[in-house]
Amino acid sequence: MATSIRSVVVDPRPTFPLRVCAIHIVPQGSHPSGSTLLFLHATGVHKETWLPLIERLAERYSGIRDIWSIECPNHGESAVLNEQELESNPYTGWMYPRAVHAFLSAKEQHGVDFRALPGPLIGVGHSMGGTSLPLLQTLQPTFPVRALVLLDGTISPETPDKARMLKILAFASWTKTDTWASRKAALKELSKSPGFRSWHPKSLELFVTHALRTHPADAFPEPHRFRGVTLACSRVMEASCHRAQDHHPAALAALRSILDDPTGPPVYFVVGRTDEFNAGPLKQMQAQWSKECGRGGVYWVEKGTHMFPQQEPELAAQAIAEALTHFDGVKLPARARL
Repeated sequence: MATSIRSVVVDPRPTFPLRVCAIHIVPQGSHPSGSTLLFLHATGVHKETWLPLIERLAERYSGIRDIWSIECPNHGESAVLNEQELESNPYTGWMYPRAVHAFLSAKEQHGVDFRALPGPLIGVGHSMGGTSLPLLQTLQPTFPVRALVLLDGTISPETPDKARMLKILAFASWTKTDTWASRKAALKELSKSPGFRSWHPKSLELFVTHALRTHPADAFPEPHRFRGVTLACSRVMEASCHRAQDHHPAALAALRSILDDPTGPPVYFVVGRTDEFNAGPLKQMQAQWSKECGRGGVYWVEKGTHMFPQQEPELAAQAIAEALTHFDGVKLPARARL
C-alpha cells in the first residue's frame, strides 16, 4: 500500500504545552505535485485508524503526494506521551486544532514547509476532527488549506436535536468497558460488543493495538500488579471531549465564513445515511448548507453508522476519492450515492 509509513513526534513546548504525534504516509506511486492530505480522527480512536481507508483511497485516487495523520494529544500514543502534562492541561475544544497548528508550524522538527508544498493541502476530518478543520483556519499564521472534506462533522447550531445527541454520547462514554486482562481478551470482547462488532476487522485490530495502553497498575509491586490494558483516551477524557462546548460557536462561525466566501475553499460533506445519535436533522442541515453554497458537494454513505470510516473503509474511501476528483476539476455528480 505504501512506500513508507513513519512516525513523527514534535515537541512545540512552550508554544503549545503538549507533544504532538503523527504518522506520515507516502503511497505507492506518489504524485510529485499531488495533494498533501491532512487526516484528523474522531473522538476515542487514534491516528492509525485511517490506515484501512487510506489504503483503499490510494487505489482509487492517484493524485496524492503524501498523507499526514495527526493525533489529538489525549488519544492513542499521544495520551501516554502527554500523561503528566494532561493533568495540568485539561481538554478543551481548541486542543486538537491548536495541536495540529503547532505540528504544521514545527518545520524545524519534521522538515516540511506546509506553506510551500508542491501541491494543494487538503484537510480530511471525521467528527471531532471535522470540527477541528474550520477552527484550524482561524489560527494565525494560517495555512493554505485548499479544500475540506468533513466526514459526519459535528458542526451545527445549538438545537434540541444536538442536545439529545450529546446526551447519548455522554451515556456511551461513561458506560463503555475500559479495562481488559490483555489485548487478546480486548479483541475478543470488542468483536462481539455493539459498538465495535460492525467495524472492519483491520480497523478493530488497529484499535486494540493503538487505542489501548498498558494499565497504570502494571507499575504496582506484586501482589498488587495488574498486567492488563485500558483505554489510552480514558472514559473521563472521552466524556470531556463530548462535554466541551467552548469551541462550537467558533467552529460554526468559521465554517459558515468558509461556505459564504465565494473565493473560499470548497467543503465536501461525506455523511453516513444511518442515524444512531439522533443526528439526522444536523446532517440534512449540512446538506442544505452545501446546496446553498454551490461549491463542494455532499456524498451519502449508505452503510455504516457514525463510525463508517472504521466500519466501511471502502465506501468511505470511494466517497473521499470522488470529492478529491471533483476538487481536481473532473465533472462528477455533486451528490453521489454509495
